[in-house]
Amino acid sequence: MLIDCALNKYNSLFKRQISNLRENQVLSIKQIVKAVEEDCADFIFVLLRTGYGKTLVVDIARLYLNCVMLGIYPLDSIMIPAYERDLEAGLKSVLVDDMFVQQLKLYVKG
Repeated sequence: MLIDCALNKYNSLFKRQISNLRENQVLSIKQIVKAVEEDCADFIFVLLRTGYGKTLVVDIARLYLNCVMLGIYPLDSIMIPAYERDLEAGLKSVLVDDMFVQQLKLYVKG
């Protein structure tokens, strides 16, 4: 299964040892892949409870699809480590935080 290949790539990139995914993680990844491949959604919303592994779902889906994903994190304590982890793994990543937004406002005004 291609999700297994993406999981192996994830483990290699991020130096992890995750051997399997939870049922709802797999279902979420399949829905993301289906929506992207069939071009049937302008956006995809994944709702899983706290601590369930939403970041892992997005990471596996983007590795499977080899595409860009936008992750919206409500806390800097989640967002900043995810950004740094992407950079360390050699993935392109952009951090849009309050400082970025303020700089963008200054640039647009200037």
